[in-house]
Parts: sequence; structure tokens; C-alpha cells
Amino acid sequence: MAKSSPFVRHRRFARFRSERGVSLIHVALLLFVMMGLSMFVTDFGVLWLARGQAQNAADAGALSAAVSLAFDPSTDYSTAGPAYNSGTNGATTNNVFGTAPTTVEVFVDPLTMGSWTPTVPAICNTIGGCAQVNVYRTGMPTWFANVFGISSQQIR
Repeated sequence: MAKSSPFVRHRRFARFRSERGVSLIHVALLLFVMMGLSMFVTDFGVLWLARGQAQNAADAGALSAAVSLAFDPSTDYSTAGPAYNSGTNGATTNNVFGTAPTTVEVFVDPLTMGSWTPTVPAICNTIGGCAQVNVYRTGMPTWFANVFGISSQQIR
């Protein structure tokens, strides 16, 4: 049995000591990291944009309900009252990322808020009522997060 010369052994393992192709591995890792960063930046930016739009819709609904409380002579604070209807219409006419909000909750007068009672300032009892509007948007699409299994996001 003939022994292999050191020169042949050196050539056999030379490809493992070579640095050829290392940049391909670095680029592949960098692409994965950049995809994760673009997911974060793009999808999180859309989330913050929609959050601002939902805040605008809630503000419009609350302002509309408050104006209705101030100028409508009705003392009907139920879900059929003018303040409730005005608040709901004010919030749903403002789109949140292209569509109307998924859910709009309007609470008028602290005495008829149902099972959920927020902290109400004392002035609400003095002036005859307050309005609070909550706006929800579910099922907002994601683009880059689909790669990581996140297909939608929600805002409130």
C-alpha cells in the first residue's frame, strides 16, 4: 500500500481551508436579517399609521357625541339616543387603513354604561353626561411578517 504524499493530502483538504464562497454565506445571513428588519419597519409602521387613524376616528366620534349631548334636548342616553347615534356615525365615517373600524363602542353618560364602567370624572355627573368612544380594527394585513407566520394585526 502506497502512502499518499503530503502534497496530495494538502490538496485534498485545501478546499476546506479556502475562503472562497464565504461571502455567499454572509450575504444569505444578511438577507435573512434584512427581511426581519423590513418586516418590523414596514408592518410596525403600518400599525402606527392605523393607530393614528383609529385615534382620529375615536376623537371624531367622541366630539360628535359631546356636541349632541350639548345641543340636543334629549335625555335619552341609551343606544337609541341621538348622542349614541351621533358618536357611532362620527367614528364609522373615518376609515382606519382603508376600511371602516371593525368595532365601535360608544358610552354616553356614566349611569348607563353597562357592565364596563370606566373612571368617569365628577364633572360628567354635574353637566349631565359624558361620551367615550372606543375604536377597534382587527384583521389588518401584514406583508413581510407572513414569512414568520404573522398574517394579521389588530389595533385599539
